[in-house]
Amino acid sequence: MKIAFIGPARFPIREPYAGGLEAFCHILVKTLRTHGHDVDFYAARGSDGHVTSLEFPTVDWADHHHQATDDSYPPGSRELEDLAFRRTIDHIAETDYDLVHNNSLHPSVFGVAAHHNLLTTLHTPPVPDMQEAILAAGNRAGSFAAVSAATAGAWRLPSQPSVIHNGVDCAQWKFGPGGPHAIWFGRIVPEKGPHVAIDAARAAGLPLIIVGRVGNPVYFRSEIAPRLGPDVMWLGVLPHSKLARLVGRCCVTFVTPRWDEPFGMVAIESLACGTPVAAIGRGGVTSVLAGLPIDVADDPNAHPSSTAVAGVGLADAAEAALPGGRGSGLARALLGGGLAPTHRRRAHDAQAGDLLAEGKTTEQHLADQLAQIALTVRTYERQAFRDYAVQNFALPLLTERYVELYRRTTS
Repeated sequence: MKIAFIGPARFPIREPYAGGLEAFCHILVKTLRTHGHDVDFYAARGSDGHVTSLEFPTVDWADHHHQATDDSYPPGSRELEDLAFRRTIDHIAETDYDLVHNNSLHPSVFGVAAHHNLLTTLHTPPVPDMQEAILAAGNRAGSFAAVSAATAGAWRLPSQPSVIHNGVDCAQWKFGPGGPHAIWFGRIVPEKGPHVAIDAARAAGLPLIIVGRVGNPVYFRSEIAPRLGPDVMWLGVLPHSKLARLVGRCCVTFVTPRWDEPFGMVAIESLACGTPVAAIGRGGVTSVLAGLPIDVADDPNAHPSSTAVAGVGLADAAEAALPGGRGSGLARALLGGGLAPTHRRRAHDAQAGDLLAEGKTTEQHLADQLAQIALTVRTYERQAFRDYAVQNFALPLLTERYVELYRRTTS
């Protein structure tokens, strides 16, 4: 199959990845090519294996470093991006492709549907100008997929999207022995909430390692830098090979979304290493963990639809969520016949009420919940977490599901 694969424009798509979207694009393009598909990869300057004659300019904050964010532009940058997309879309429209797979956030892409089969994967909560473009195109906007049911439900779409969870390369994210440290890794931006992870680790008495790119310097200076100390280390950015080894040597990973997380790639990467997660249940994170008999921290500020799974307790969903009724067996493997997860859930709920009654802020409340969860899950059998990731999120599953969706889209 000849495929035009459109990536995001903000960062080069190569290791170390700027975020989960960049990792998804790089991994899927590489795997599709390995399976014999002819893939033209349209991506940002400096990407790995892209079409260099038509590339997106990236977002350069060099002259405005202290104003940088992951969702805004310095002066003139958006105009350059728009021009690059117009040239790329015109080229794609005139080229013979079986399918165009759009993973960008640019509204101009939907014009391609007049010339080719167009599939757009939604990786984020709704982006205003992209949402407007979809509504304007209507049935001419092509087909859609989303990385989670939560993300699919957040957009207004002309057709029902397919939900295909992201995948993890379990050959790279290998099983590890664990260790004394907790870890948080990802983009260091307010919506990812690493400050909550720091507070939770301290409440649990666990030394914490932070790994990630600073996507918001103001947030880093105000919320992260003052919290660093002998028990909290920031290592900057690491390539995935080194990061995977580090995660496998940690006792728990904190996953702390302060927005409706589209999926939660960090969670499945951690689980593939055998390292359990202590997570806030927002957005797609709840579906990622739905088959595990572990609890999540309840965010009282979250939209009800983003915590639907968590609201009934993830432990209660384990039996139904795992194919073939593996839930009870997984629970036994993790718990070793110990305290029933539903009982733990009630204990968390009761204490949550106590914390709010004490006048603690939402952030403090979440940190205390996460601390309790972290101290519990780090005692579980690590191999069961690895098995869960392999069975449900291994990279071959992602590839198979997209190839099947490509076939349906082009039929």
